[in-house]
Amino acid sequence: MSKPQAPELKKLMGRRLSVKLNAERRVSGLLRGYDHFTNLVLEEAVEHRADDKGGDKAIGEVMVRGNSIVSLAVTS
Repeated sequence: MSKPQAPELKKLMGRRLSVKLNAERRVSGLLRGYDHFTNLVLEEAVEHRADDKGGDKAIGEVMVRGNSIVSLAVTS
């Protein structure tokens, strides 16, 4: 059985990412940094709410812990 491969984040630096998190949360922003634990630093981040408050909320610069990430996608 092969080891899971870490995403190649170097080529995504400066690109806008949509990050799906556990507990049905989602955030997007410009990738400004990362580490070997897949912790991400996002700039101009926006929280996308699906709860009763709805809508989007600008949250500025944020660090997303790698262990809470479910999936990553590049957006325009």
